[in-house]
Amino acid sequence: MTAIVRRAAFAALAFAAAPFAAEACSCRPYHDVIEQIEASDLIFKGRAIGTQGNDQSRVATTFQVLETLKGDPGPTARITHRLPDGASCGIAFAPGQTLIVVAQKRAEDNSLATSECAIGRFGEGEYRRVLGPR
Repeated sequence: MTAIVRRAAFAALAFAAAPFAAEACSCRPYHDVIEQIEASDLIFKGRAIGTQGNDQSRVATTFQVLETLKGDPGPTARITHRLPDGASCGIAFAPGQTLIVVAQKRAEDNSLATSECAIGRFGEGEYRRVLGPR
C-alpha cells in the first residue's frame, strides 16, 4: 500500500507542475545572427545604469552606450522589457552589467524593447563579424 500512496503522490505532483511547464517562455528561433540583425532596430554594447518601474508587465532600463553596432541610440538608451516570471520571456539587468543589447521598436508606442529571447542569442564576436567596424 505504501507504493500505491507514493505513486499517487508522484502523479499529483507531476500534474500540479504541468501548467507551469506549459507557461514557459517560447522564443522566436533565429536561424543565424544575420536573421536576428535584420529583425533588430538597435544593437549596442552597453552598461546598465538602472531600471525604473516595478510593473511586471513592463519596466525600462537605461544603458550607457559604450559602442554602437547598429542604429543610433546616442550616449544613453532607454530599453523597455518585462521582468522574469517564467512565462513572459522577461529579463533583468543588474546595475553595472555590460552586455550586447539587441532591441526592436515596438509598434504600439515606438519605444525600444528587448527580451530574454533577444539578449545573448549569439556571441559579441558574431555580431561584430557580420556588422563590421563602424
